[in-house]
Amino acid sequence: MRLNADTILNAQSYINPIGDRELNLRGLQIPAIENLGVTEDHYSSLDLSDNEIRVMGGFPRLDTLRTLLLSKNRITQINDAKNIAKLETLVLTQNGIATLGALQSLKSLVNLTALTLDGNPVQHVPHYRSYVISILPSLRMLDFQRVTQKERDEAETKEFDVEPVTETNNLSAVDKAELRERLKNATTIQEIEEIEAMLKV
Repeated sequence: MRLNADTILNAQSYINPIGDRELNLRGLQIPAIENLGVTEDHYSSLDLSDNEIRVMGGFPRLDTLRTLLLSKNRITQINDAKNIAKLETLVLTQNGIATLGALQSLKSLVNLTALTLDGNPVQHVPHYRSYVISILPSLRMLDFQRVTQKERDEAETKEFDVEPVTETNNLSAVDKAELRERLKNATTIQEIEEIEAMLKV
C-alpha cells in the first residue's frame, strides 16, 4: 500500500502512554516513506513498524518529531536525516542494515539520545558500538544498554575504516526501477522532490 495522503489522514492517532501525540502507520505493507507533509508536523511520535520500507528517508521537515519507530521493515539504507534533526529516539530493530557506512547519515541527528539497532547485521561488524557512539555524541542508550564514559573515551581515540555510502548504492535495480516508475506517476511537487532525493537524480 502506498503511503498517500488519504492513508495518513485516516490513520489512527492518539496520545501514547508517555504523553506524546502519536500517528500509527504500522502493519500497512508500506514500501516507502512519502507524503508526510500532510501531517503538518503535528506529531511527536511516528510508528511505521512492521511495513516493507527499504530506505529511511523521504521526510519533509518535521521539527516536532521526537520518536520514530521503524522496527520490522526491510531497511538497508539511511538517507540524509537533517529534516528530522530534533529526533531523540530511533528504533530500527529487525531491519537489514549491514555496514557502518550505512549509518553515516545518522550524524544529522544531533539530539538523538536512544538508538536501537538490534537484529541488524551491522551489530556483528567489528567496532560497531564504538563507531555509533563516535558519530552520535548525544547518545545515552544504544541497543538498550547505557553508553558509558569509558565507551565515549574509547570511541574518540579509535579510527574507523568506513566505506562511503551513496544515497542509492544500496538500492537494488528493482528498487530503482520502482522509484523511477513512481516518479513518472507523481502528481505533486513534494512527491517529485522526495523521489528525486531518494534517486539523487
